[in-house]
Amino acid sequence: MRNFGNVITAALTLLVLSGCNMWDWGEDPLEYGIGTKYYTITFDGNGNTNGKPPASIKAADSSYITLPGQGNMAKTDYTFGGWGTNSYSNYPIGTSYMVTNRVTLYAIWTTKKRTVTYNGNGTTVGVPQSITVDS
Repeated sequence: MRNFGNVITAALTLLVLSGCNMWDWGEDPLEYGIGTKYYTITFDGNGNTNGKPPASIKAADSSYITLPGQGNMAKTDYTFGGWGTNSYSNYPIGTSYMVTNRVTLYAIWTTKKRTVTYNGNGTTVGVPQSITVDS
């Protein structure tokens, strides 16, 4: 009978030295095979008042995902405007987003515009007809 212990030990050593951890699949970046990293993209409702954000997506490093819409998520007196990593970024619905790390994308909400019409109670001088304001 042959002893394959040295061959198996060498193979496991190579896997460990290459950074592949076959026993820890729960942490990002996930590694399926040597060198392929997968990251989790999480969606946050950012104060939504109804519904839920889209489910998280797992995608390979340097791949592109298409950003989802709002689904059934809503926020009273606001309109959904896309996704962002902070208050300065905005990725519209359907944008291709390159995955390079684990990230949480936050819903971007813009206030709805309302039209206010004034009744001058018979007066027509100096009274604006209507204005548009944020909710």
